Amino acid sequence: NFDTGFVRSMNPAARIFTIHEAMNPVFFQNDWRVSDADTLLYVGSLVGHKGLDVLLEALQLVVQRRPKAMLRVIGGGDQNSARDLCTRLQITGHVEFLGFQSADQIARHHLDSQIFVLPSRNDNSPNTLAEAMVTGMPVMATAVGGIPSMVKHNETGLLFPPGDPTHLTKVILQLLEHPEKRARLGGNACRVARERHLPERVASQTMDAYHEILKLEAARRD
Repeated sequence: NFDTGFVRSMNPAARIFTIHEAMNPVFFQNDWRVSDADTLLYVGSLVGHKGLDVLLEALQLVVQRRPKAMLRVIGGGDQNSARDLCTRLQITGHVEFLGFQSADQIARHHLDSQIFVLPSRNDNSPNTLAEAMVTGMPVMATAVGGIPSMVKHNETGLLFPPGDPTHLTKVILQLLEHPEKRARLGGNACRVARERHLPERVASQTMDAYHEILKLEAARRD
């Protein structure tokens, strides 16, 4: 919807084909399971609009209720500001910076974590969110940009407002304290995402779109 709205604003008559991203097959090979670990996972570049600072502020509050809570941070970029914030918030021992990771490595971290969190201030259709859903992780993400088109609140994940660490804390605690809800959301996400992002399906949709474009062009020339 985010992409479509932008295109419509530029050209109301545009013919739009909605085709989701194909995910790496490695994410289809694993099945996430509930555990009693209080482990959160963030995957994304370490840039301001991704909202990692908001997640770190929320983690400080989460730790007060769940002292064993840990956050794994995967992504390239300058870690200095995030590490400095961890020091100020006194949560250094609760955050593990893993840097850039391959698809295989990320898939393994999916299985070792209990919640995927994407706190972006703005975003389009983030692949990292789709990857976690394909694995079957319970996901939570901000209701910005194209994310609400990927996650149906309280069915295939949880949506929360951007820039609000207090609200994010409540959502994280809600899932950590209710494993049955993690299982339900993860299972729903997996079923939807494995159909939506299946490489063979995406390839077929792409070919269909090109065939239609060619037919329209041929008709225009005639």
